[in-house]
Amino acid sequence: MGSKTDQIKGYANEAAGKVKQGVGKAIGNDRMRAKGAA
Repeated sequence: MGSKTDQIKGYANEAAGKVKQGVGKAIGNDRMRAKGAA
């Protein structure tokens, strides 16, 4: 069960990172883009 939870958390973190990258790119904020890529 634990690995499934970790997998879901990983997907959520990936999605959040992609959102941050997109927002950073849209508003021209390189710092936010970098945070999203981290």
